[in-house]
Amino acid sequence: MASIGPFKSNAQASVALTTTLTSVASALALADCGDSMLVVNACAVPVTFDIAAATLTVSATSSYVIPANSRMLIAVGSGFPLFFAAMPIGTASASVYVMRGNGNTY
Repeated sequence: MASIGPFKSNAQASVALTTTLTSVASALALADCGDSMLVVNACAVPVTFDIAAATLTVSATSSYVIPANSRMLIAVGSGFPLFFAAMPIGTASASVYVMRGNGNTY
């Protein structure tokens, strides 16, 4: 269950997306250091992303879509590290940042 209160990051990762529609994964798993995840899309197009307990790739039908220049705070289970991958929906290059921590508001 997510902690009640402002989000506080304990671990961060990022992926640099290019204008090609390919999945890019974070190089490292985000440690088990919280039950919330904040994803920030710095791209000028929507981004699809996913998280898993093992390395992964994403497609246009992946679990989550975050609008251009937006953020999403989601509850994740604790007890295991998480891998993160994203891909742009359209042609724009920028980074997607993901932070794991505790809290339910941002």
